[in-house]
Formats: sequence, C-alpha cells, structure tokens
Amino acid sequence: MELLQLRYFKELAESEHLTNTAKKLMISPPSLSLTISKLEAELGTPLFDRVGRNLRLNDYGKDFYKYIRKGLASIDKGTQEISERLKLVKATLNIAIASPRIWEDCLNNFKQSYSHITVNIETLLPKNFLLHEEWQYDFFIGITREIDKDFFQYRILRKEEMPVVLISKNNPLSELKSVDFRQLKNESFISLGELNPTSHKFILDMCELSNFKPQKIVKANYFTRMKYLEENKGIVLTSELGADRNSIMTDNYSVVPVTFPMLTRQQAIALEKDSDISAAGKLFLDFIVQYCCDHPNL
Repeated sequence: MELLQLRYFKELAESEHLTNTAKKLMISPPSLSLTISKLEAELGTPLFDRVGRNLRLNDYGKDFYKYIRKGLASIDKGTQEISERLKLVKATLNIAIASPRIWEDCLNNFKQSYSHITVNIETLLPKNFLLHEEWQYDFFIGITREIDKDFFQYRILRKEEMPVVLISKNNPLSELKSVDFRQLKNESFISLGELNPTSHKFILDMCELSNFKPQKIVKANYFTRMKYLEENKGIVLTSELGADRNSIMTDNYSVVPVTFPMLTRQQAIALEKDSDISAAGKLFLDFIVQYCCDHPNL
C-alpha cells in the first residue's frame, strides 16, 4: 500500500467524482481509476459503489476514509513540524534598530536562548528609516514616530516615555524640579550621534518644536557623554527609559523632567505589511513581547 494511493483515495472519497478529482490531481481519469482499483485489490474489497458513471463510498469505504483522513493529517503535521525545525536550524534574522543600547539585554537573551538562529543587528540612521525599496530587514525596533504607518505594521512594546534632561550639578538649572525646553536654548547638547541616531534626532525635533536651533551639539560615545555631562560641557536630552538604560547613575547630575513641549517616545517593533513571518520571526516576535511584559522597565 503506497502513500500516493491513500492520498488519491482521500481526494476521490471527498468528491465522489472521478473526472473532477483526476483534474484536481492533474492525472488522467483512467490512471486514477487504476490506482484506486489496485488499492481495493490490496484491501480485498471495493471501496466505492459504481452507479452508472457515478461513484459512492460504500460502508467499507466510509470506514476506511475515517482512518485515512486522520492518518494523513498526522503525517502532514509531522512533516510540517520537521520542516519548521529545519527552518529554525538554518534561520537568519536581520534586525534594524534605532537605539541598540536599550535593547542590548533583550537581544542577548534571545541569542543565548536560541543560539541556533543567526541574528544580524544593524543600527539605522534616521534618513534610512523610510527607504522602502531597499528594505531588507525582518524587523525594525524603534520609536513609533519613526515608523511609516502606510508601509509597516507594528506592535507597541512599552508605555510612552516622557522626555527628561540630564544636567550637571554645576549647572544652576539642575536645581529645577522641571524645565520648559525653551529655557535650554542657550545650552550645549551632548549627542551620541550615529551610535544612537534616534536619540540625536530627538534633540533636533525638540529644538524645532521649541522654535530654536541648538547653539552647539557635542558628539560623544556613551562613556564620554557622561564625562562631558559631569564636567558641565553640555546637557543630555533623553527619555525616562534612556536615562535609566544609557546613563551611569552618579550624584554629579540631576534628572529633570521636561514639561513643554511634550514630545514623548514609545518603543515598538515593526515589519512590512502583508509580509510572511518566518518561524524564526514568530519566535523572535513572541520573545520580545514577552520580554517586555516580564521586564516593564527593560
């Protein structure tokens, strides 16, 4: 008894029409009829009653069909599971990210948990967020404001983050309980530049909303940014999450909430609309959503 015979029988049992079934299977009616006849001969009984040109499942055929339907479903499920496991073993995920430092722990946890999946991570500059024709990533992790809603579908990962500024204790503004961003127009800003492009853009957007151009932007890496801050060479604009994740907490600066303009940030994961998500992609999406639930402060 061959698997092909059983699949042909299942199709014919469900349609009870020889010509239509043969057409669906892309074989000739005589070939289908011969295959079913061989199966019946092996079983030792007809499975169909022939009434003129019509076929009807007889009692033996009905009983046999119940087992074959379940058996083939199990075979197909097993085949699919093996296929999905093989896809995961060979899987590669390409992830574009705007603020890599924020998601460092989450991504490292995923890599450790699923070491068989290759994960390529690239930090994107703001100008490249919307280059649809060149999009080559499985996911983009960034701020909802930077996501083109016409091109991407996305899922919010965290609550909105309020803007704050980090100000050296040597700066009189550090004594404020909160600050209107327009009060900062004469201050220098310390930026991470291309190390965190979305953070740099945050400075420019806030300045634009406040109707002034920053007098000076000093670019630095994560370590020197805090050094410059403590030396009062500038202030750092970030969010609540950014202050927690990207800063080295000391007593040498203050975290001052910004009251106006209220340009908030909200982290999300995005992918192209109507795109097919791979097995590895579904695994990653579920992982990062669950990670954010388990670590609300990341």
